[in-house]
Amino acid sequence: MSIAGHPAAFAVAAVLVTWPASAPAVTSAGALCPQPVAESLSSIGLQLAPGTSQPWAQRQLDPGRVWPLTRGTGVTVAVIDSGVDARNPALAGAVEPGADVVQPGQPADYDCIGHGTVVAGIIAARPRPGSAFQGIAPGAEILPVRQTQSDQQEAGGVRFLAQAINYAVSRGAEVINISITATSSTPALAAAVRNALDHDVVVVAAAGNDGTDLNAPKSYPAAFPGVLAVGAVGQDGQPLDFSAAGASVVAPGAEIVGPEAGGTGLVTGQGTSFATAFVSGVVALVRAYRPDLTAAQVVHRIEATADHPPGPLPDPRLGWGEIDPYAAVTAVLAPPSQPSSPAARLPLPPRPGPAPGQLPAVLTAAAALAVAAAVLGVALVVPAGRRRRWRPGPWNSAGHLDAARRRPAAAVQDAAPRGQPGGRHRAEQRTLVRAAGQHDPGGA
Repeated sequence: MSIAGHPAAFAVAAVLVTWPASAPAVTSAGALCPQPVAESLSSIGLQLAPGTSQPWAQRQLDPGRVWPLTRGTGVTVAVIDSGVDARNPALAGAVEPGADVVQPGQPADYDCIGHGTVVAGIIAARPRPGSAFQGIAPGAEILPVRQTQSDQQEAGGVRFLAQAINYAVSRGAEVINISITATSSTPALAAAVRNALDHDVVVVAAAGNDGTDLNAPKSYPAAFPGVLAVGAVGQDGQPLDFSAAGASVVAPGAEIVGPEAGGTGLVTGQGTSFATAFVSGVVALVRAYRPDLTAAQVVHRIEATADHPPGPLPDPRLGWGEIDPYAAVTAVLAPPSQPSSPAARLPLPPRPGPAPGQLPAVLTAAAALAVAAAVLGVALVVPAGRRRRWRPGPWNSAGHLDAARRRPAAAVQDAAPRGQPGGRHRAEQRTLVRAAGQHDPGGA
């Protein structure tokens, strides 16, 4: 699916916006939905998910290992998509009303397509009896922002995307999931992403479904510096044929299961859209457990704790590797080597000086004490030295300690405390590089 986006201010050409993954079938939300659900299902090509066993993606990532520590509670994840159906039992109590930027004044807690509902479910679906499916962060809250109302993007899709990002920031979202892509940037979209990053929001975006061509145009907003771009892998951990190059990390993207909008069941589909949702869920876990970390530090932690593939990193298609929820939350990483601002200190009160007219007396008393100490030292040390047959040390004719008796320089260097020259760890000497999402995975 694709549409020609409405040119934003100062943009010369139209921008193509695409869904990086197909969307599941839904039940229509009455007259608000432009076409019957059956038609949406037919055009998108997703099917109802059979059975109640745990999906392979949740089984492989195994987020339950970290749920005793964090379930993402208290973290708001904005899902910019087709809306989110709050009526599905898996999302009961997890979805805020949100907003529709296509038709201002409408909420976004219904979904005529079902794409956004699957994304939201992967992130934060609640446990329910009779179902083995849960989201990665089942304590997180979902803020839906509708950027499209049909299976074909409305004209002005890029403009709506920028508005949706700004709305999510204004509502205090700590994570923004963007499972749609544009073939190029506009000033408005770039400004919206910059606004999110400036407000310490982690932006997670799909790398796109443009295939394996390493020379293909980059997708936005995934290509913006600071954005966590996500590719898709199969059960074997290898990149899927449709997953575009340029990802920061990867996550499961085939045979993915999520809640059915307008119904009570589950649907299945594939794409980097759904891989992106897994990463957003892990980000929510980290933000809940480590609220002191900045958005940039969270992005780096996701990359640093990923299951790194062999060879030079980042890999063109796998980035830093497949996400690991447990390691992302619990790993102990080296402190950042970036220079930090000095800690604020309260000024010490000035020491009281001598009263007027007392300075000569103070100096005289201090001099007298110094002379007395010196005389006493000579009287005690010299007789004791003579009894022990003391002789002058190995000083040379120039008055310096003989070099043969000096402590080796290497020993002095090794003895230097950590944090000082000569005793510094390699990790403390690293420079953390964050440009274009390429970070040193061994740092903080």
